[in-house]
This record gives sequence, structure tokens and C-alpha cells, in this order.
Amino acid sequence: MVRTGLIVSISILCYNCSLGQKMKVDYEGFSSEIRNRAVKEIPSNYHFNGYFKAINQYGDTLNWYFFNDGTFYSYGHKSPTKDNCPIIEPYCTEVPYGWGFFKISEKSEVYVEYIWPHLKGLKFPVSKMYGYLQSDSTIVITKRFDPNMREMEELNWQLNLIPCENMPSSENMVKKGLKNYLENKEISNSK
Repeated sequence: MVRTGLIVSISILCYNCSLGQKMKVDYEGFSSEIRNRAVKEIPSNYHFNGYFKAINQYGDTLNWYFFNDGTFYSYGHKSPTKDNCPIIEPYCTEVPYGWGFFKISEKSEVYVEYIWPHLKGLKFPVSKMYGYLQSDSTIVITKRFDPNMREMEELNWQLNLIPCENMPSSENMVKKGLKNYLENKEISNSK
């Protein structure tokens, strides 16, 4: 019985690893405005020297970067060392989930689109969040679209800026992949 369970577990693990090689990002899920901002690397109107931290309704810690180039990253539960920003491990830049883009309007409305970490079919879908900038150091997220459930979730997540030095790079596979995707789409449309 234990042996059978072990074989099944190993088979599932190997299957998931092979799927990982074929998984794709749903670049069409990004709005045209966000795609254009990302490709043209339009900087954010706001510059945050640090990361944002909150506790959600389930008690989970949320740690998010809003980079000055308009890139967004949700990196989980890692705590920084004193005065230093949490490190983004190199392997994290090679996986799509958690990466995306944001914009803050002139009315201080915050709009985020990022790769949802839960697969839908064989593609990583795009999730969208809405909120507002309450102050220079506080963002409130009021809604999130769950692409798997296909519904909007009402939220009240207050994100507080944690100042830190040594901001990591915002280079990642989603930014590169989106540029390649749009360039290839442009080439195929011009034929």
C-alpha cells in the first residue's frame, strides 16, 4: 500500500514537472493599456522605496512590490533583513506567477494585473485587483477578480509601505514574454 502510494506520488510529481515545461501565460488576459505600458516601460507616477505588507482576511501575510517601472510582484512570506528589501530569488524571475503590472491614476485609483498562481487549463491566467492610494505609504485593495471562479471578490486589504534599501530588479519572464508575445503578434498581423 505504501509502495503504491509512493509510485503514484512520484508519477504525479513527474507529470506536473513535465507540464511545467509546457505551461503558458495568458498574455491576452492583460488589458491593452497595461500591455502598452509594460512594453513601452512607462514609469509609475509614484516611487515607492520599499515593499507593501498586509494581512488578508485568512490571516495570510501579503508582501508586494510596486516597482517604479510599473512592474508588480507578489513574493509571499519572506521577511527582510534589517533595512534591506526582501530578496527575489533568481528562480522566481523565471516563473510567471506573482508577476504583473500596475498603474495609479491621477485620481489615486490603483489598478493591478498579475499572473494568478493557480492554473486554468494549461495557462496561467491574469487576475485583476482594484483599489486606491490612501496616502504615500498606504494602498487599499477593494476588489480582486479570481479568474478560476470567474467572479469579483470584495476585499478590504490595507497595504502599508515598509521602507527598505537595495530594491531588487524588476526583470522577470512575464515582462520579457509579454514583449516577445506582442512583437510576434505584430509581425504576424503585418503579414
